Amino acid sequence: MLLGVGFITTMQVFAMRMTVSTFAELDDPRVRELDIGAVLQAGVDTLPSWYRPAIVARWLLATAGSLAVIVLLTLPSASRYFS
Repeated sequence: MLLGVGFITTMQVFAMRMTVSTFAELDDPRVRELDIGAVLQAGVDTLPSWYRPAIVARWLLATAGSLAVIVLLTLPSASRYFS
């Protein structure tokens, strides 16, 4: 779970850069001429102000929750429960 959360969050952080680079590598010259960075930035600019803090909060909660589950599963009471 911890690796999954890290992977998804990393993809979200670098999504714009990866999308621009992917469009730049395409064979169609019409697609390469598009200013996909400007299109994506326009989309980001329309997001509400609370969106970025919500992403950070989600990442923190998912990471903390994953770590809490890992720690709780190592406790002796978990061993007794699952045995």
